[in-house]
Amino acid sequence: MKNLIYTFVIALIFTGCAKQSTDDGEQAYNYARDGMIVNVERALIKAIDKNGCNKSELPWLKDLLTKAEEDRTTMKYKGNYIGIVSLYKYKDKNLIYIDFFLERGGGAYILRDCNGDPFFIPRSDAGYVPNEAMKKKNIIYASAFQ
Repeated sequence: MKNLIYTFVIALIFTGCAKQSTDDGEQAYNYARDGMIVNVERALIKAIDKNGCNKSELPWLKDLLTKAEEDRTTMKYKGNYIGIVSLYKYKDKNLIYIDFFLERGGGAYILRDCNGDPFFIPRSDAGYVPNEAMKKKNIIYASAFQ
């Protein structure tokens, strides 16, 4: 009986200490209580890295994310920068998917290339973009899930 209790206690200790795995590097993000990804610096790191734009810096994106964070915390821009930013790959071209109230101009997302210039895709492919961009693994910043 004693051996059974010791075995049980040891099993509890090991299972309690086991590291839980996360999908898509989820632990790298700073999640707010509502599941938002609001860490601007980590979003920039993800966008800049070799799987993103592979550039040393993205000043236009830093400005956009800084405004988004100010808007989220103080409503400085009246909610115009509330939304989602994702990495999106279209035919081997790395793009930034932006779905902010300000960027919509009537309810649509906008794609920008790594230089910050608008990028247009054929209408036939446009419907697939939000589904792919909204996957958790692609989202780099989210002040609101829509």
